[in-house]
Amino acid sequence: MLGDSSAVVVGKFLSPVGYFFQNLHPSWINKLASVPAGFGHGGAAPLTDVGVQLRGGRALADGHQLNYALYVANGPRLGLEGMEGLDLDVEGSSTNRDGERVWGGRVGWLPRPGLELGASLTRGDVVLDPGEMGIGMAEPTRAYRVEGVDVAWQASRAVSLRGEWIRQRVGDAPMSLAPDGATWRAWYVQGAYRFGADRWETVLRVGDSLSPHGESTFQQTALGLNYLFRPGTQLKLSWEINDSDNAEAEADRVLLQLAHGF
Repeated sequence: MLGDSSAVVVGKFLSPVGYFFQNLHPSWINKLASVPAGFGHGGAAPLTDVGVQLRGGRALADGHQLNYALYVANGPRLGLEGMEGLDLDVEGSSTNRDGERVWGGRVGWLPRPGLELGASLTRGDVVLDPGEMGIGMAEPTRAYRVEGVDVAWQASRAVSLRGEWIRQRVGDAPMSLAPDGATWRAWYVQGAYRFGADRWETVLRVGDSLSPHGESTFQQTALGLNYLFRPGTQLKLSWEINDSDNAEAEADRVLLQLAHGF
């Protein structure tokens, strides 16, 4: 702790890029029994990283507030998924093939209580690990970029609305075994309404995921009905309606989850 409003984090941490994973992914916080489309493994949102992070916030004039999370880290690992193209491993690792770091973070602005607007950015380079297919080849570096925006609004005690858009891009590398770049992009909007003395909650989430791989490219509508025993303990019934050209990604799901946080 550097003071009452800032801290340094060193090691492996949830990615500060984007909003969902660093704030909403725990099951006792997430209002549905699954993550949004494109926010899982192989999706558009970074998951974890290994490096150094500075987090904090401050009060501004006229009641405005600002929070921030800035970091320098190893970044993702780039590989090949069979012959289908590039695969981006966005879980933190102590290895770093190109010896360089990625940097970036997120800044959130609260112009009024209950409303937050956020923007995320990451810049850096990655190098493809072609595995056995590239033995003896020297792979060039290529650009790695992440951009994202998010909004959250607690419209009333009973109604909450939020949405997020995020995109990861890997640039072209003409001299590489896999010369073409790739893009991972996802978005979702979500609304929730509490009723029955705040014991019951209905949730609607709509989202879309774009990936170089078919199993991660789909549109999703998710409906949820939750019963809250107490803050941090809830029973969730979720129904996912998925639409995709990929048979695996198109499968609909019904999920029942009991979540408890402490």
